[in-house]
Amino acid sequence: MAASPNPSLCSRSQGRWSRSRAPAVAVWHSLTPGKQRGLAHLVGSAKREKTRRKRADKLMADLRARIV
Repeated sequence: MAASPNPSLCSRSQGRWSRSRAPAVAVWHSLTPGKQRGLAHLVGSAKREKTRRKRADKLMADLRARIV
């Protein structure tokens, strides 16, 4: 993978992204390994990139809302 042309910008945006997903990550880690595996399969089994992104976005929203 090529180095970022502006590493400071990249790290700042990654930090914001990490903070925004922290609640979802906490919920993810509270799930059983089987539930994590099933949800990962649901997202990863889509054939099209667009569908995978849509499912991943919905999963993140559900995790943030603790719906899963």
